[in-house]
Amino acid sequence: MNLIPELGFSWRPLTASDSAEFQALANRIEDADGLPYRTSESEIFDLFNDDAHMRCIGGWKDDVLRCYAFVRIREANLTHAMCQGGVDPQYRGIGIGGALVAWLTDTAKGLLETAEVTSEDTKLIEFYVEMGNAELEYHLNGLGYQWRRSFYDLRAPLISQPSYVELNSLFSIEPWQHFTESEILEVENRVSYEQRQRSPQSLATWLAGRSDFKPEWSFVAVDNRADRPVIAGFLMASAYEQDWQVLGWKEGNIDQIAVLEEYSAEPLAEALITATMRAQFKDGMNHTATGLSSTNASGALGIYKNLGFETVATAKLFSLSV
Repeated sequence: MNLIPELGFSWRPLTASDSAEFQALANRIEDADGLPYRTSESEIFDLFNDDAHMRCIGGWKDDVLRCYAFVRIREANLTHAMCQGGVDPQYRGIGIGGALVAWLTDTAKGLLETAEVTSEDTKLIEFYVEMGNAELEYHLNGLGYQWRRSFYDLRAPLISQPSYVELNSLFSIEPWQHFTESEILEVENRVSYEQRQRSPQSLATWLAGRSDFKPEWSFVAVDNRADRPVIAGFLMASAYEQDWQVLGWKEGNIDQIAVLEEYSAEPLAEALITATMRAQFKDGMNHTATGLSSTNASGALGIYKNLGFETVATAKLFSLSV
């Protein structure tokens, strides 16, 4: 694990006991790169307490954590290894970034080889690249990674409380708390399989990483035509309060929205988005934000734009088939 030995770094696995140093390094990187968010202590905690298969290393210089890299494979998607790393701004341009990308690629290959999936499944190593990170793109291109799709950050101002979306009287938007997590997860697993061919999540995986989750901003779309209500879709929202000082305002975030295919003719997505915008406005938020993949942007982007959202940033997903 002694990457670039001539630089005199001390390398070792990172654990939960390194959370404070990890967060401090992540925040220095985010500040130097002008990113509109800050990694929180709870997010670092969630990272180390996730049920994912993970490898995480750090490079120390003068008893200070100066770089990190981690790769993880979620139980819900054993064919995808997601990689992330960063280098202290004071130590850039001396080869650490390229070495971390190479280490992540080799480590991800090893983890994917042990994943319990069928031989026909395509295995991918993935990196998200923030807009303007040309150095990371350079390293990825050199190793054969390809730009697969883009992600858009969208934001809408909450100047006034949005109007309700009119629904057929047999449908309704209900508070998240009126349903069990298992009931909502059943819909998530159906959507994930039908739209993305992903394996079902366990309840433990579904509940992981929820430290910023706001159930009072989250809603469920319900079909009331049968004897008992049927969940047709849901919206999950969070508040990343650690980002507000950097942004200069308060905003809520739509983390996930899903509607079953058989309800695509109904304006349930619009109704769910409007419901969370109204709840966030009531709680004093200045904006609502979300992220959207280019793979499903055609219809969803139009819905968001009609509700006042605009694209404010983009990121790229690079992947390598193994």
